[in-house]
Amino acid sequence: MARHRPAALEKIFRNSEDPVINQVEAQFGNCLTLYEELEELCLVVRLWPRENHPEENRQIAV
Repeated sequence: MARHRPAALEKIFRNSEDPVINQVEAQFGNCLTLYEELEELCLVVRLWPRENHPEENRQIAV
């Protein structure tokens, strides 16, 4: 999945030479990566067939 940074933050981080902003950029990037990994995991779990809830399986299958 591609990382999407809000436009307002993109303006702040673009071509920054400020070490504090660069540190925040690194942390923000790490948080986004973690979020994306969790998002992918949640998607996999949501799509996993659930034997006890066949009606949910039908709703999820798009």
